[in-house]
Amino acid sequence: MSEMRKMTWDELAHENTTQKIEIGNLKYWVNDLHLGMYINCVYCGHRYGPDKDVPASMADVLKKHIEKCPKHPLYEANQEIEQLKKEKEWLLNYCLFLEYHPFPIVRNEEVEINILHQMQQSLKDQ
Repeated sequence: MSEMRKMTWDELAHENTTQKIEIGNLKYWVNDLHLGMYINCVYCGHRYGPDKDVPASMADVLKKHIEKCPKHPLYEANQEIEQLKKEKEWLLNYCLFLEYHPFPIVRNEEVEINILHQMQQSLKDQ
């Protein structure tokens, strides 16, 4: 079994810097390849074409489009994340409400269900 040599902090820092430079060079290379080309969203077909006045790379333009494209799976995922954030906030508020306004010892399921339905409706209204 071969032993892995432990790297010093200086060696790790140098390797990290080298890799960051390589990543920067590769990004520049990709941007250069996209220069003068059209890029299409494969989900909705929207086309971004060579525009020398756009300060961003075509990859950056496409990334921004993906965030807003309703046909792209990431758009739906982002929408779901936002909905889950709202539900989480609502549940945290509900827990705080229960902490400061506890239900009586004898619980009324109908009242609790009504409260949950009201909470669901308020989430739908947002």
